[in-house]
Amino acid sequence: MKEQTKPINKRISTYRKLAGYTQQTAADALGIKKNTYARMELHGNPTPEMLAKLANLYTVSVNMLIFGSDGGETTDLRTASGTTRLTEPGPQFKKHAEITLTLNELNCVKACRELSKEQRDEVMALINKLYNDKK
Repeated sequence: MKEQTKPINKRISTYRKLAGYTQQTAADALGIKKNTYARMELHGNPTPEMLAKLANLYTVSVNMLIFGSDGGETTDLRTASGTTRLTEPGPQFKKHAEITLTLNELNCVKACRELSKEQRDEVMALINKLYNDKK
């Protein structure tokens, strides 16, 4: 099934799995009960505020959660703090949208998912330092 044709609940489930979360760990990270999270994956009924939290947790755009793509669609997201206009992201996001990982890169991602947030932050700081030193 193409990403754009999946219902939102399937995309939420897919991004959770890609991020390496169980329903329980995702619910804990979002500050909600597991059964509330499971209903969201079953029925696809997140509030606008929850969409923003999910996008942040899974490091995807709200457009990706809603539409399955970041291109072309525009919608209004009504939150408690007002209305936010969602538009297509800039080219800096699109150029990284499809990346083929080597086996070593995939293993690095898998290993990072096993680390705590603090440990992942340390790994990213080291990677950024090495990358900047290379320039």
